[in-house]
Amino acid sequence: MDVELHPPVEPSAVIPESYMENYEDKLLILKPSALKEEYRHEEFQYFYAEAGFGCDPSKGGTKVFGRFLIDGEDAAFRRYNFYGIADENKLPDWAKEKLQQMTAPKNDALAEPKASM
Repeated sequence: MDVELHPPVEPSAVIPESYMENYEDKLLILKPSALKEEYRHEEFQYFYAEAGFGCDPSKGGTKVFGRFLIDGEDAAFRRYNFYGIADENKLPDWAKEKLQQMTAPKNDALAEPKASM
């Protein structure tokens, strides 16, 4: 990995009271305690939630499925493992760039089937 490791992100980096909101399609911040000790750095705390009953606080489930922002690796965590939704105004530049790449619409123009004659 070519990224310099930084101290863990603090709870103040999330949108206030966002722990009560729906997490689907949102960038979340994992609590350091949810990660192995060697991964308790800012770079591993950013997690893009995609699905799971844990995304909706009114559902009975707690699992949140998504991808790590740093490398796109798929993973799942329990809802209580997150501080909440990341405040995009407080993101480091590398995270803003990765988030933009991860959420950019896919260009399917090359994948369109050719018309048959």
